[in-house]
Amino acid sequence: MLEDDAQLTQEETSAIADLLRQGLPEPEEATMVGPTVRGPAEPIVLRYDLVAGARRKGDDLPGLQLVHERYATELGSEFRRALGTEGTLLAERVSYAKFAELYARLTVPTAILIANLVGVGCSVIISMEPRLAMHFFDLLMGGEGGLTKIRGDLASRGFTQAEKGVMKHLLGIFARALKTAWSDIAEVDLDLLRVASDPRHAAIYEPSEAMAELVVRVEWGTVEGSIRMAIPTSFLGQYDDVLSRTATPNHLKAESVNIDSMRHNLMPVEVGLSVILGRADMTVEKLLSLAVGDVVRLDADPDEPIIVCVEDVPKIIGYPTVQRGNVAVRVADFIGSGDAELEGQDHARLPR
Repeated sequence: MLEDDAQLTQEETSAIADLLRQGLPEPEEATMVGPTVRGPAEPIVLRYDLVAGARRKGDDLPGLQLVHERYATELGSEFRRALGTEGTLLAERVSYAKFAELYARLTVPTAILIANLVGVGCSVIISMEPRLAMHFFDLLMGGEGGLTKIRGDLASRGFTQAEKGVMKHLLGIFARALKTAWSDIAEVDLDLLRVASDPRHAAIYEPSEAMAELVVRVEWGTVEGSIRMAIPTSFLGQYDDVLSRTATPNHLKAESVNIDSMRHNLMPVEVGLSVILGRADMTVEKLLSLAVGDVVRLDADPDEPIIVCVEDVPKIIGYPTVQRGNVAVRVADFIGSGDAELEGQDHARLPR
């Protein structure tokens, strides 16, 4: 017994003993307590204070939702090219929460990729269910995929070197999709930092850090799951002016200077014009027997309007005339989108 302990009264000693038997109370203002001791199959349970919650709401950055939907579309295309099979990827609505909340929802084990989001200046956490990761592993290795049996306790053993290599390949797929989705906002890329199967290796942010979670639901073959990406919102603030817009994305907008430039570049381009004077039907025998001086009768009246085609597409209605000694066409009207039936009929008259 220490010398200081000898100075405790009997009442103080009894009070300390009671506290030890009952367990120390939680401090009222504590923001987070780390993962409790758990078995390998138990989920991580965190206790934290959610006073004020995440500062952003789901409708704060509508532009981010558009980027996320484009990312899901590009990710589907990348997977189809890489795997040679068909599947469906659907972007869920972007959600916002403190990092402690996202961390608490990670199950054990989880396939985790931690990477620097180059161009934005932060690290992101990409996670997916092991069954979905193993399904992609098998497809990338030339297998048939499906509910592949996982050898051993993935949380304890971690990923093998071969599995880490495939995870790096998956990161390349994610990176290409992100580059396209973010192309109107910033030039981004993913630089791998860590591959893990235990969520404790993903504790890279403070519990109170506000995060955006981008979830893509996946149905690929017989396996369903989700691919999640967590990004700190503090780094998205530099793009608030773009991501808060609800208008058409920038890459679909044409500024006046661009319109003038396109017009300047298009004006000198030559296009082919052809005039449909009429149509005639004849047998192959009659066609082959034609000689110089023969006359081919057309089905059109000389006074009827004729069709002028631009690159084989009917565009102008006119009348034949003579101008400065040359046969010419006097423009009478233009064929618009409402003249689809006329376009289809006259297009059949084009010489082949």
